[in-house]
Parts: sequence; C-alpha cells; structure tokens
Amino acid sequence: EDALTEIWADVLNVERVGIHDDFFALGGHSLLAMHLISRIRDALDAELPLVELFSHSTVAELAGQLQSSAPGGEIAPCNREQPLPMSYAQQRLWFLYLMEPESVNYNVPFAIRLHGSLDRIALQTAVDYVVARHESLRTTFSETENSSVQLIAESLHIPVEFIESAEASDADVRTKLNQLILEPFDLHTGPLLRVQVLELRENEHILLLSMHHIICDAWSQGLLYSDLAALYRDYSNNRQSELPELAIHYADYAVWQRKQIAGVELEQQVEYWKDRLDDAPPLLNLPLDKPRPPVEAHAGAARSLQLDKNLASRLDELAVSSGCTLFVVMLAALNTLLYRYSGEDDLVIGTPISGRQRSELEGIVGFFLNTLAIRADMSGNPSFNELLNRVKDSTLGAFAHQELPFEKLVEELQPDRNLSHAPIFQVLFVLNHMSREDVKFGDLEIGSALYDISTAKFDLQLTVSEVTDGLATTILYNTDLFEEGTVDRMLGHYSMLLEEIVARPESGIDELALLDDSERQLITADFNNTSAGYPGTSLGAMVEAQATRTRDAIAIESADRKLSYAELNSRANRLARKIIAAGAGQGSLVGICTERCMDAPVAILAVLKAGSAYVPIDPDYPVERVRFMLEDSQAPVLITQSTLMDRLGDQGAQVICLDEFDWDSGDDTNLQIDIATGNPAYAIYTSGSTGQPKGVLLQQEALVNLLHWQQSQQGLKNSARTLQFASLSFDVSFQELFSTWQLGGSLIMIDEKLRRDLPALARFIVKERVERLFLPYAALQPLVECILNDGLEDSLAVQDVIVAGEQLQITPAIRKLFSKLDSSRLHNHYGPSETHVVTALTLQGPAESWMPLPPIGKPVANTQIYILDKQFQPVPIGVPGELYIGGSQVAIGYLNRDDLTAEKFVKDPFSDSDDSRLFRTGDSARFRADGNIDYLGRTDDQVKLRGFRIEPGEIETILATHPQVQQAAVLLREDSPGDKRLVAYLVPDTGEAIDNAIIRTYAKDKLPDYMVPSVFIALDSMPLTPSGKVARRKLPEPENLALSSAAGELPHGPHQKALALIWQRLLKVKKLSLDDNFFEMGGHSLMTIKLIHEIEEATGEQLSIADVFENPTIREFSLLLENATWINAEPAKKIALARFWDFISRRSV
Repeated sequence: EDALTEIWADVLNVERVGIHDDFFALGGHSLLAMHLISRIRDALDAELPLVELFSHSTVAELAGQLQSSAPGGEIAPCNREQPLPMSYAQQRLWFLYLMEPESVNYNVPFAIRLHGSLDRIALQTAVDYVVARHESLRTTFSETENSSVQLIAESLHIPVEFIESAEASDADVRTKLNQLILEPFDLHTGPLLRVQVLELRENEHILLLSMHHIICDAWSQGLLYSDLAALYRDYSNNRQSELPELAIHYADYAVWQRKQIAGVELEQQVEYWKDRLDDAPPLLNLPLDKPRPPVEAHAGAARSLQLDKNLASRLDELAVSSGCTLFVVMLAALNTLLYRYSGEDDLVIGTPISGRQRSELEGIVGFFLNTLAIRADMSGNPSFNELLNRVKDSTLGAFAHQELPFEKLVEELQPDRNLSHAPIFQVLFVLNHMSREDVKFGDLEIGSALYDISTAKFDLQLTVSEVTDGLATTILYNTDLFEEGTVDRMLGHYSMLLEEIVARPESGIDELALLDDSERQLITADFNNTSAGYPGTSLGAMVEAQATRTRDAIAIESADRKLSYAELNSRANRLARKIIAAGAGQGSLVGICTERCMDAPVAILAVLKAGSAYVPIDPDYPVERVRFMLEDSQAPVLITQSTLMDRLGDQGAQVICLDEFDWDSGDDTNLQIDIATGNPAYAIYTSGSTGQPKGVLLQQEALVNLLHWQQSQQGLKNSARTLQFASLSFDVSFQELFSTWQLGGSLIMIDEKLRRDLPALARFIVKERVERLFLPYAALQPLVECILNDGLEDSLAVQDVIVAGEQLQITPAIRKLFSKLDSSRLHNHYGPSETHVVTALTLQGPAESWMPLPPIGKPVANTQIYILDKQFQPVPIGVPGELYIGGSQVAIGYLNRDDLTAEKFVKDPFSDSDDSRLFRTGDSARFRADGNIDYLGRTDDQVKLRGFRIEPGEIETILATHPQVQQAAVLLREDSPGDKRLVAYLVPDTGEAIDNAIIRTYAKDKLPDYMVPSVFIALDSMPLTPSGKVARRKLPEPENLALSSAAGELPHGPHQKALALIWQRLLKVKKLSLDDNFFEMGGHSLMTIKLIHEIEEATGEQLSIADVFENPTIREFSLLLENATWINAEPAKKIALARFWDFISRRSV
C-alpha cells in the first residue's frame, strides 16, 4: 500500500493519496491508468491487468490484486551493425509513402506563438541537442533486397529557418503556416524534422516544428517541446544543460517488437482480436453529402464547438458515478450519435493509444502510437447507463490487448481491401486530457498559433479536449464526403445529446433527443407548408372537359390508328355503359387484363367514368398470380381479350373482350353520374412479404390533386406528345395517360416488342417527335446510351423526362445527353404505390453540375413529409429516418387487408384532425438544409430492381415451398457497379440436391419475371449471426458459384464457344449449355445492350435487342450469326470469323 500510494501520487500529480481514495475521482483516466500499470510493473515487478484497476479503484482494493509476474522481456540496446528493421507502424507509413511520395497526409505540425525577445543562438543550440539526443530525428528509410530498414545518421545538423513576416496580416500568417506545413518530406534522404520561425515583430515569433509521422506521434511532440523548452531556458540564461541519458532508442524498440510478435502472448492477442471483430461491418454507412470516391483522397477540414464548464462537470460526475472514465462516457455518446445517424447497431470506432505501456519508452521520440478498434453493440435500445457498461467492457478488453500493432491486426484479419475507405473502422475518437504541467519556453510567454488542417485520414475524427472553461469538441472530416454545414450540425447534435445524457442517463438511447425547438419547427412545419387549392372534380369529368375543348386533337395514336379526343370520349362512354350493365357500380373493382393496345387506355377511362376502380393485371404474370389477383379483388367485371381467356380460368366475373366489343353502336354521350372524389380510382397490386401480392386502393381525389399540382410545374403545364411506356400495372402509367389528356396532348402507344428493343425505341422516339417521357432509371440509362451511340441527340423533340420508380443516377451518359438538350428538363419524382407521387425535383442549371444522386425534391401540393425515428419523433436535418407521408395523397388502404392497413397507415400526430393518417413507407431518407430530401434506401429488406418494388421475403417464401429447398435467402447484389441482380441462396432439404433448372421453372411459375432470381447458389448451410439470424454479409458473391444447367449439351465450334465465353463473362457463371436462356440466367436490358455491342464490335454485324429476345440461347443465337448477311459494315470494323474466337478470348481474360 505504501508503494502504491507513492506511485499514485506521482502519476496523478497530487501531494497525498489515501488508501481509500478513488483513482478516477482524483482525476485518473484511461491514459494515466496505463501509466500507473507501467509504473507498478517497474516498481513492484508485478503484472496488473487494466480491468483490475477499474474494478478495484482504491489503493486498499488494488493491493490485494497484485500478482507477481515476469514483465514481458527487457528492451535492450540492439547491435547497430545489423540492418535495423522498421516497426510495424513505420512499415505501413513507408508503404504509403512509396505509393504517394508527394503526399503530405502524414505531416505532423506543432506551432506555438512566442512573445518576448527570442535568443536565436540558444534556440539553435537546443535544436542541435535534441537532434543528437533522439535517434528518430536522425533517421531515414530505405529498402534492401530482403527488407525495409531504418538508417540512423551518426550526427545531423538541422538549421533553424527564420522567415521574415513582419508585414503579414493574421490571414497571411495562417496561409504561410499552411504552406510550410504542407511541404512534403523525402523519407529516403531526410531530414524528417523542420524547425522554422516566422518573425512577426521584434518580440513576437511563431515556432513551427514539422515532422513526418513515421518518426513521431503526439506524445513525441510533447516530449520534443518539453526538451526544447528546458534546453532553451538553460542556454538562454548561459547555463549548461544536461538531460538524463536515454538507455534505449526507437530502433531498439523496433527490434524488440519484431521478436515479441513471434511470441505465444501475441498469438493470444491475435486470437482475441479475430474473435472480437468477427463479422464486424467493414464500413460504417453514414449518410454522406457526396458520393464516396473510388480512391480515398484524404482532403480534410475541421470544425469546432465549445461545451461549457457546467456540462463538462456533469459529464465528469456521470463518469465517476458510473465507475468509468470521461473517455468511456464521450465514446459511448459518440457511438450513440453514429448509431442515430446511420441506423446501424454494430459499430467499430478507432482510438489511438500511446503504445508506451512500458516506462522505459516514455522518454523516447518515435512512432509508438497504436490504434485500437473498439466495437460497440447498440442493439435493443439499451439505456445510456447500460451502454456505458457495454462500452466500458469493450474498451477494457481492447486496452488489455493493446500490444498487437494495428498493422499486424489488419494483416491477420485480411479484410476486403477497398481503396475508398480505411479498413476496420472509418471514425476515430480522441480524448485529450488537460496537461497539469505548465511548460514555459524559457522567459518567453506562449500563445496559440492557428493553422488549417487540410488532411483527414478517416471519414471523421472527433477530438474532445479538456480546456480550462469546459470541453472543446472538434471534428476533422473528409471534405470529399461531408459538407461544412453537415459537420456543424453534427457537433450541435453531439452537444444536445450530451445534455440529454447527463439529464437522464437511464433513458434508452433511441429516446435521447437530438433536436432543438427551432430545428423541429423547421422540419415539421416550414418544410411542409404545401397547402394549395385543387378542383373537386372526377377524373372522368376532367377528360370530358378536355374533349369539349379539343374535340379533333389526337388523344391516342399507334403505328396504324389514331383516336381524337371526341372518339376517345365517345368510345369510353359506350364501354362505361357496358361495364355498368355487366354489374359494376360506384366503388366496384373492374379487372383489366390486356396486351398492350390502344383500347386498354380507353378501358381505364371507361371504368373511371362508370364510377368504378380499375385493377390492372399484367397478362405476362404467372397464371397462379393472375388468378390470385382476380380472386382477391372479387371484381364483378373483367375486361380482357379473347386470346387471354385460357390464362384467366373461371373467375366468376362478367367478361368484356375488347377485341369483340362493338365500339360503333350504343349511347356515346357522357354519363350523368355524380362520382364521389373519395371513391377509389384503382387497385394496383404490389409485392407482399407473405408470398402474395397486396392491392393498394388509391382514391380519385389524390390523383386529381397530383394532376393539378403537375399542371403547375415548369415544363409540365403544356400539352405534349407522351410515350406510353409503363406497364398498366405500374402506377406511373396513370400519369402517362391522364397528365397527357388533361392538357390536350397525345398518348403515343407502342407494342411490347418495341418497348423491349431500346435501340429501336430510341429511333421511334425521334421519328414520332415524342416530347414527354415517363421512365424508370433502369430504362432511362440504356435508352440514353442508345440515343448517343446512334447520334440521335440532335434529332430529339423531347422536352421533359420524368423519372420515377427508383433512385435517379446522373451517369456520364445522362449528363452528356442533357448537356446537349438545352431546352429539355429532367424531373425526379418519388412516391410509393400507396400514395403515388409525393415529392419532386426538377434538376436546375447545366447538366455538368448535376449531382450524381439527386435529391427526390420537396413535397407536392397538400402533402406532408415527415422523417421519423423509431420512437416516432422527427430526426434532425442530415440524419436518416423512416419517411412518412401525410396529406391528400395517402391511399385508402390495402384491399381486404385491414390488419396490414392498420399497421402501415397510422394516425398523424402532427395534424389536428383525428382522421388524418400517415403512411409509413419503409424508406430511409433525410432532409437537406434547404428542405430537399435525400432518398437513402430501404429500412427493411424491401428492395427496388429496375423500378419494381420487391420483398425478398416473398421470394424466399415461394422458394422454400419447393420440396428440394429447406431454407432460402434472397439478396439484391451489386457486385459490379450498375449490375444489380437478385441472388437466391438455397440450402437443400435432407437427401435432396438443388436442380437449378427445376427451381428456376418453379419460381417462374409463381413469380413475375422481375422477381425471379438471376442466380441460384446452393449452400450446405446458411451463415448465421450470434443471434441466430442469417448473416447476409457472409453470403458469398455469385462469381464462379452460380448453378447452371450446363449438364446439357455444351457449346462446340468457334461460333458457339465464342458466344459462350462472352455470355459467361457478362452473366458471371462458369459454364453454360447450348440451351441455357440468357434472361433466365440473369440477363437484362442493360446487359443485353452490352452483349450486342461486344458482338457487333467483334463481327461488324448489325444486331438488334430483338435478336436476343428472339434467340435467347447460344444454340439459337449462333445460328443467327452463321446465317447472317453482313450489312454496310466499314471494312476496318469487319473482323473475320476466323479471328472472332481469338478476339472474344482476349476480352474474356
């Protein structure tokens, strides 16, 4: 106890310690705790695990825990005649230097302002002494045949550079410091220390010490300053100065470290870290302001916020009362902030540690710094008190296993290396404790010298520093990822969170507020000020009014027919009367199942005129799904075509076949029906997680509001020739029809073959002078490429392109096209089937300046958007939450699914009306500072592929019903940029083997084509998380694992083998049979274009998308090539068939 009290007093810098005084109450913290352990090891030859100090934090308690133990091997001076290895930390920086010799990312500056008369000779003498004292300051680096080594000069003179800056303003001084700091070092030649003095005035100077991180760390900066200050004090007073001799140097440590890494104890450390970081997320997915670059550039900046002394004191009190340190409290708070920002409950944050757990290393300048990865489990909405215990345990475990160099940890873990982000963790936390020493620089008064931090090694680094008047919080951020305003808000949210934590640490971390009153008002009220009037008319009446205004204008046209508005209205009236006569009335559902034809839009209008709601059913859906929709909707009337009757079965409805209907006789006047605007307009079925689709009932009033709003928007208020591209079972088709008809435009119909053949469609759009397009992004991107490839951009008449259904991306092709279309506009619309469009953005400015991922815009008229957390509370600007929709656009609910309607359509807490509801979308989003909204993906497992909303659970449910399958998991993967595909992982049932062809056929019989996985992978078992869930991150990439039916006849001959190679590469499968279907194996529209382009490039043959659809197997397509006639290919483009095999082989390597 006597020995311990003496050690404690020295470490804590206090005069007296009682045996019952608490180490942490006396000002102890994590860093001092490690010093204490080191001093105990030296003085008492006893090894004390750090965790024991936290659980036995008084001298009396700790004395009984001491264990006699060998301290782990003495660090002895090494033979300087041998090559001196680099330490692991130095080796990593050496590697980074060799990659980027001019990089300044690891320049480490230290600047201080000196007031008084500066003695130049004393300063130079002090510098000479410290350079002679510390070998690291005389070290350079090199590469031998077998290893990387450090070279230590016997002597080195580093002259102090004095820089005249008498006329410089404060801004000029800051700029000059920045320039000096950012001068690169040459690690081969050195020196790696620069000492520079800016002469501001006769008695005012700034001392700048710049070093490369490979020879120093933050501790070393303090040592260097302390040594310089002591030496300068003596020399400036004409006194000789002698500092204690150093027994060892950094090179001795590096040799010792290499030997230690081979020991058993380090093997145990490796095992600890492997276990601790098993299945840890490789990347913290914080919402970013800018797309993450493929290669991290490390451009940085910093923002700061001061926390007052009262809050700092309360945080200290919380730490002491919780039996932990301020470090643990602030780290737990940071974990909470990142959890609330990202929604991820498994976090890994890095923190630097001195790496000097042995006392003999405390006086040496060198790169000892190690970095620990501290993992936090945020799951289950723990109270902050509970989280403190979790973070404390994780921190103590990390500190107890700190000997393993981070570089060695990365080497052992072998994470997937990605140049776009740091491995293991991307956020660093640093706590700087206030020094108890006041080291003056001789007789000179010292002050701060400001310079800019312009490099960031991580996405974010939060530094909390103890200062006399509270806590200073600083975030160093990567400017390629974050905007300054975002970081300022982040600091404010951290401050607000800390206030909440000290006020109610017993609260769950989901319940702690991040939002102040002004920000709450802004995002709940100001951003949702969308009130506007709209007509109280029905959709049918709206078209009738337009037909009166423009009787002879063309309402619908196809390749061989045209209908005027008068004819459209007349035909719809006749069909509406037939619908009513067949038994449908106001509010009834009427099924519409037809191929693409001119009569289909007429049928939709007729249903609405009858006061009924239409149920669009795609005839290409599997028979089982079609019949389920008919049975579920209980539609008394079905509109179809005679050629489809066999697929529909006996559904009990009155059937009207459009191809047999008499369009020329009967009453064609407008029906005198008073249609309530609250009546449903349609019931559109979407994917459901139970294995069956669900029907969404949307009322006419919502659609009238939408159309009236759209009519007021830039570019959308004029009549236009509009392409009818969307399937009628997709809600965008409603916009195509009625936004065209409300303004007297023309609807341009196309058949399914043309719809799929995008190059031909591009030419059609030009030929037919189409002015308005509604497209999902998955169709827009390849269509734009076709337009550019064929040089059609100058012939386009397109004025407006409206993208909906999935995230709009501004690709180089889209940017290029719109930069050439000066008068054309690109609109980004967002809205689920349960509301249709609720937000919109028209991209402004030159296309070159458009963001790669544009926001989804602001709410449309009479619509409110709320972004809420798990507690149903608004989240701050920039923070992701679930997007909820209120106002006129909210649907009636789900057809025959009262339980699901109650779950998804909830009471609106922000409205004074008891009837107001919010629809919870399941989409993750965030507000920008200007009120625009960023779409961030799904909060659940639901995904979007080529514009279709898909519940993987529905696919999994279907697959698991097959006798061969015991368990199924389905992921939407994007292993190559832009190549999204559904991948099914299957565990076979006992005694069964997965037959890919059988499973694929089974899925096709029960699911729409867009829901059939492209790739099926058989697994012995599913990888599981510790909680027993499927570990989806561990599911393997499909590359070389995809099952194929290649057991059939294999390709033979040069044509077939060449085609097989290019198909395998695009589809990412190992082999294909002659009869494997390109689309069943995962091919899609974009991939088809790539396929055609490569074959055209190889053969000079001109092909169309239709060729692939009509010849989707290698057997069929090879015959097409064999029999083809070469047409108008330039001689240079004609690659002889004899060279075809060689060309494709080289492309496939």
